[in-house]
Amino acid sequence: MPRWSIFIDVEGFSNIYSKSDAEALRLLGNLMLYIWKVGSQVYSNETERLFIHQYGDGFLIVSNYHESSLDRPLGIAIFLMQMMIMQGGVARTGISEGDFGDVTGCYPKEIQDELTEHRGLRVGNGIMNIQKVMGATLIHSNRVQDKVDKKGPLLLLEGNLSGRFSNENLEIVHSSDQFIEINWIKSDPTILNYIYEQLNIEKPTLKVLTNNLNQYIEKYSLSGDWRDNTRNLI
Repeated sequence: MPRWSIFIDVEGFSNIYSKSDAEALRLLGNLMLYIWKVGSQVYSNETERLFIHQYGDGFLIVSNYHESSLDRPLGIAIFLMQMMIMQGGVARTGISEGDFGDVTGCYPKEIQDELTEHRGLRVGNGIMNIQKVMGATLIHSNRVQDKVDKKGPLLLLEGNLSGRFSNENLEIVHSSDQFIEINWIKSDPTILNYIYEQLNIEKPTLKVLTNNLNQYIEKYSLSGDWRDNTRNLI
């Protein structure tokens, strides 16, 4: 059965890194920290546990089992995006569904024989890091971001996931067969409150989130479609 996935990355990471590698890595570290907190403190039991994989400046979060409701990944995504703006950064997120699993058995036998427990492959005195897991859910969650001709820190779902989540306190910006866009600033689903409560973090107000987003736009002198699409969230 397919599992849901969230692919979330630091929006504008390469541009930020070119100006300040310390700032870019700080934002990446904060995103990493809050993902870890959600996985270790909110959804840590066997049925709800999460599997998390880093790809450059982004992270893939995959569910343990198939879930008919997508309220949980939506709540997690909204929480992470709100935490990013509270830390002075923004994220872009895609939510999808598909298969995912260990693919090392498909690699050449020589590679399999040399793989260590910690996924490292000796290359003389060097090392090659091998990604052991892969699947359609990674490809789809990336694709939903790439195929949307809109710039900005957007929360997107594949269009075929319509009807799989509760609309209560959820503001939908756009819905079509191609993609669904959720307003992560104004949406306030019940599960979001649960995540904040479990982590003992005070939920930021709409005013605070809005002010932080405006400050981000001004700080990086953002303009054009990026600025317009972002301000539409406000």
